[in-house]
Amino acid sequence: MNYGVAKGALGRELDEALQRQFALAGSIGPTLAQGLKGNPRQIKRFLNALTLRLRTAAKRGTDLDPAVLAKLMVLEYLHRSEFQRLFEWQLAQDGRPAELAGAEAIVRDGAKPKDVGERARDWVSQTVIQQWVAVDPPLADVPLGRYFFFSREGLSPAASAARLSGEQQELLARLHSASGALRQAAVEETAGLDAISRNPIYDAVMASAVRDPTTAALRSAYELAQRVPELVPRLAEALDGIPPTRVPGTLPVQMKATFTTLPAELEAVIAKWQDSGSAALKKSAARALKGEDRR
Repeated sequence: MNYGVAKGALGRELDEALQRQFALAGSIGPTLAQGLKGNPRQIKRFLNALTLRLRTAAKRGTDLDPAVLAKLMVLEYLHRSEFQRLFEWQLAQDGRPAELAGAEAIVRDGAKPKDVGERARDWVSQTVIQQWVAVDPPLADVPLGRYFFFSREGLSPAASAARLSGEQQELLARLHSASGALRQAAVEETAGLDAISRNPIYDAVMASAVRDPTTAALRSAYELAQRVPELVPRLAEALDGIPPTRVPGTLPVQMKATFTTLPAELEAVIAKWQDSGSAALKKSAARALKGEDRR
């Protein structure tokens, strides 16, 4: 069955919706068939899951492009670890991971590997990723957060962000943004949410900050705690769990500048840093405890 066969059988031009369905099938069909070895039961399961996710999204007022969702599901079904990796990349980059853009530049645009980032270069060196990236549509300019929300059963249970709604995931991505203005706006928006909506986002951004304290996530975490004091105990507990050798040396004075008057929970953590960690961290901790806020 294909577009030509259907057109001949009906004796007329196919309507636009059916044309899109044939285009979708033609795009993902070869990759899906190869990965599932032509197994009809597995292919039917894939299509049922695709249809269910699209209907669920529609009921929640979220408009998903079937072709984009199907392409991500191909990666989810056939290469789960790479799907998880892409999720983590997009989460930290406002839904548009540079690694995916670099991979598409190599595979689809003929860019030289040396002209893209190392992680993109390494990722696309895998044949399976090359094949997947070549499948239409391209995704580099698509905000992927909402799509991963409706694919969250394919993500590690440890990924707290996988349990967020599409809107919460997009807000979380902006809290990780390297753009100061974008991140600050996200901090204000998150602080204005009710606790039920805000707390899962804070847990996710704090988990990311603990994994890598050098990212913008940590700054968002303590700026949110400054605006919402009830978050301070969570922040202090998480900071206390980071090995002092991994804590950025400037963090104590940066937090002091944000809070002006440090809460007791944070003072206790900073006091521990004054006795351990790098020389820079000890010095910064001492300055913060003395009330100095210059950076």
